[in-house]
Amino acid sequence: MCRRPQVAIPGKSKSLGGGLGDLGRQCVTVGKLGTKLCWLVMQGSPLWIVMVIKLILFALALAPALASSVHYWCGRVRKNVAYGPGLRHLLDVYEPGGKHLENKPVVVFVTGGAWIIGYKAWAVPLGRALSANGVVVFAPDYRNCPQARIDGMLDDVDRAVGWTFRNARAFGADPRKILLAGQSAGAHLVSLLLLRKAESEYFGGSPTYGWRASDVLGFVGVSGPYHLEATAVQWMARGLNRNIFAWVFGNDLHRHSPADECSRIRELVDDKFATTLLPRICLIHGTADLSAPYVTSELLEARLRLLGADVLPTITYRDWTHTDPILEKPFAGDHAVHADIFDLIYTWQNTTERPAFDITSPDCRRLAPQFLLDIGRACMPF
Repeated sequence: MCRRPQVAIPGKSKSLGGGLGDLGRQCVTVGKLGTKLCWLVMQGSPLWIVMVIKLILFALALAPALASSVHYWCGRVRKNVAYGPGLRHLLDVYEPGGKHLENKPVVVFVTGGAWIIGYKAWAVPLGRALSANGVVVFAPDYRNCPQARIDGMLDDVDRAVGWTFRNARAFGADPRKILLAGQSAGAHLVSLLLLRKAESEYFGGSPTYGWRASDVLGFVGVSGPYHLEATAVQWMARGLNRNIFAWVFGNDLHRHSPADECSRIRELVDDKFATTLLPRICLIHGTADLSAPYVTSELLEARLRLLGADVLPTITYRDWTHTDPILEKPFAGDHAVHADIFDLIYTWQNTTERPAFDITSPDCRRLAPQFLLDIGRACMPF
């Protein structure tokens, strides 16, 4: 087995238990945040409690695959590299094997979690599959509700991407080949961030954290809630109190909805805005998504197109749920979405190099029997 090259890590890898003082402060912080979060969630109807129970059953059914992912994460991933000063300003790096890591393409993957339960370890299936195919994957953590509201989450993602641009070469990656991807809340955050960075640049603003939206190869959004009003209605019908949206986004869901932001920005800019300031974009969605209706991806695509953006037709997967692209399908050995992202990395580089995604890699194998995955999908509350 080849050893990984040793690199000088910019920004120390730090443990969350670095000293009794830090541990104590973290426990107090987690306790306060947990109390606040419980209060917010419990404002919903009893149906929300049913959803929590279904989530627990979902996790139990997927336990074998989750255990395999945890084992991989503990042993094969460079964890908790600091990209900023905060407790959650940490990212994980998935590095391809082999001795010669140089100028590899990059995916910065921002995980979902309803702006509440997001965590960087949700990136394991994607990081595992893409790194086995020669891609360096950076998976940043970011503050969730109630630790931060929308502006704090956006700032964390912005900071993490800027850190990646500055430090990619230390991990054998090429900062000219960075693709941004996000799933669910992560897709929402990245799409909103790109629109706001492009708008700021259009009106003469300096790029925050040293990077521009147009610096990236492109953006792939998976299962994103791009229209928050439609998402709120969907979630309220399933028991969640609208107050949690008000806490995260304030009283203006339209201002924080990428689809609505496209319409607002279109009234302010000329035809060159999107072609010069936005990257290429591809949206991916399952048609059986009960959390973020797939039509919101089609809506965002249409409004981006009106804005003049270079956006591909939305890729839809028939009968796929909200979490199928990142959990159930990869656990079954189906890496269709990962292969889509891999192909876009090379398509958007405009290079003659077009390697095929290797589905036969041991890191792309099935991780759970189908009957357990079927039970999990039946219990899945999202």
